[in-house]
Amino acid sequence: LCMNGSELLDAVNYNGLLYFVLANLLTGAVNICTNTLKHSTGESISILLFYLFVLNGFTLILYKAKIKIKFW
Repeated sequence: LCMNGSELLDAVNYNGLLYFVLANLLTGAVNICTNTLKHSTGESISILLFYLFVLNGFTLILYKAKIKIKFW
């Protein structure tokens, strides 16, 4: 996924509510699957990077495909 910062902002604005809902679902999934307080700094950063990669990657894929998800 080649992009610049402006494209990521456009993608988040394009599906803002979906981004917010997906971020909350991923946060819940991480908290259910692992005890985050017992991880080292490196493991915690790895979890955060994976989380951001999934969240931003999914949002960019939808944006590039011009798929807009509406909840109303």
